[in-house]
Amino acid sequence: MTLVEDIMTRHVVRVNADDPLKVVRHKLNQGGFHHVPVMDRQALVGMISDRDVLGALSPFLESPSERTRDHRTLEKKAHQVMTPQPFTILPSATVEAAAEMLLALHISGLPVIDMDGHLVGIVTWRDVVDYFVDGTPDSAG
Repeated sequence: MTLVEDIMTRHVVRVNADDPLKVVRHKLNQGGFHHVPVMDRQALVGMISDRDVLGALSPFLESPSERTRDHRTLEKKAHQVMTPQPFTILPSATVEAAAEMLLALHISGLPVIDMDGHLVGIVTWRDVVDYFVDGTPDSAG
């Protein structure tokens, strides 16, 4: 039986609740991933996806039609765009349980928290699919 801790990404890039979307977008783009946990001190308070960021930014941003108000969308704070109180999973849960949660909740990533509520990783639909296709974790690091 394979557990979430066997396939999750352990080194998770995080953002602070008061970080502007400019910072969030940069971290997502630089990291090449699609989800980032939002923290308030050491507590997980939300999740932001690349789709959330895209939806919060002006479509005229970085175009010839850009105005000051378009650029200001980059200053929105992470807590204004995040999904608050995200569903989470324990590292000791099975990969099957993670897959069932992702499907049932129509989400693509789950923060992994320990019994004390500390963020210890993230597991995404891609991690689960890689496991079921290959039978091994992708590059959970």
